[in-house]
Amino acid sequence: MSRAQKLVNRAIAILQRQSPPDSLNDQKALAELRSLFEGTDDDGHGTASEKVNQAIKTLAKHTAAVLNDRQAITEMHAILG
Repeated sequence: MSRAQKLVNRAIAILQRQSPPDSLNDQKALAELRSLFEGTDDDGHGTASEKVNQAIKTLAKHTAAVLNDRQAITEMHAILG
């Protein structure tokens, strides 16, 4: 399994923790996702690499206040779903 696919799987697990009984809120989920993808520079090819790059761009937009918490989470679900 590629490094990118492992990152995608971990990110999906974080998003899944937003459902009861864990009920991770948007801010905590985004913090965990940011920590997961921080320092990642994926220049590979394939679906998983594309998802990683899109997720990094979404987190950058959230950091720049282009997206609010809910919008960022919604985009992450769309990317990783």
